[in-house]
Amino acid sequence: MGPSSRSLAVFSFHKAEQHYYLQVTWKDHFISDAPDYTVDPSWLQRVSDVVDYALTNDLFAVVNVHHDSWSWLNPDVAGFDATQTLDKFYRLWFQIGTALGCKSSKLAFETINEPSGDASNPANGQFVNDLHATMVKAVRDAGGFNKDRVVLLCGLGDRHDTATAFLQVPQNMTNPWALTWHMYSPCE
Repeated sequence: MGPSSRSLAVFSFHKAEQHYYLQVTWKDHFISDAPDYTVDPSWLQRVSDVVDYALTNDLFAVVNVHHDSWSWLNPDVAGFDATQTLDKFYRLWFQIGTALGCKSSKLAFETINEPSGDASNPANGQFVNDLHATMVKAVRDAGGFNKDRVVLLCGLGDRHDTATAFLQVPQNMTNPWALTWHMYSPCE
């Protein structure tokens, strides 16, 4: 996320028209390791400010975990520890849910953008399902209006042809939800 200011955000909003998609990379903003995995409060505040710019302009906003799938959330990286990663993911989304939990219903959460991993590997598909379940639990545990917040789910690779291959909606999820994927064709 580049510099944020009200004027820059308003300019961007006019380009997006109805919504503002905050593509947030978190990997460089953790200020502690296990067990807390604390996110820098100034980074969370910056994300909150940009969300407020969108909501103040009567736009929908989406916050996600973006590009982290290329680093600590990639199940194909040597030494990957799913248990530790899901714990960190829970702590991240709990902090996001706490910071943004009282924002209006025009704010939605997207679990992750373009999750990495071999899209033909059922274990990687299950990992993405575990990410969804972890995020939903974390934001609901954080309180606020999160139990009713729209959640955007995705499939492994976030591509149209793999989006539903392994997708399982988290059990007992009562949040409204939608499925997202990317379609780059014919440009790929």
